[in-house]
Amino acid sequence: RVQLNLAAFTVEYDGFQANNFFLVEGALVSNLTNAGTIRSRGFEADLVVNPAQGLNLRASAAYADARVKEFNPNPQTGAPDARNGTVLPFAPEFVYTLGADYTRDLGDVAVLYLNTDFRHTSEQFSDLGEAAATRIAPFGLWNASVGVSDADDKYRLTFHVRNITDDSYVLSNLQNQLRLQIPRDADRFVGVSLRVRTR
Repeated sequence: RVQLNLAAFTVEYDGFQANNFFLVEGALVSNLTNAGTIRSRGFEADLVVNPAQGLNLRASAAYADARVKEFNPNPQTGAPDARNGTVLPFAPEFVYTLGADYTRDLGDVAVLYLNTDFRHTSEQFSDLGEAAATRIAPFGLWNASVGVSDADDKYRLTFHVRNITDDSYVLSNLQNQLRLQIPRDADRFVGVSLRVRTR
């Protein structure tokens, strides 16, 4: 009925390398910087509850404190200020997910599948140095799907809705929104998929 997994971790990397971005004669250039020694520590938790036949409720949470421990860049690389203790890029402190799955037989001829999940990601940065210009704001995505298959699940037709709340977000923010990496589901969209099992 209930399954709970817990894990705690601490890890340290020497010679860690990271991309950083800076301007050269007005052009934005990507540079690989030796970020020295970094460390990350935190925990993960996953919970699955089966309160009724065919129904699964899911929750997960992850916390990570990932920072530069000792930073010694070559000044000629133009690397930003990444003093010891600086948060690593693309390292949100907290991520959590809530979801549910429901499966129900429709007589002896079909099976119904319902799924929904919500994932929240906290603030992060897309460059070393925690500069406000490279801040990625927190965002949350709510997705859902409805599917139906034959009794043997050989053919399954599924209707999907992603980013139901139409919450726009970016995966990378370089130089104060002058260059954004915008994923496909940054806007609400719907779709349909057909899966066929050959054996």
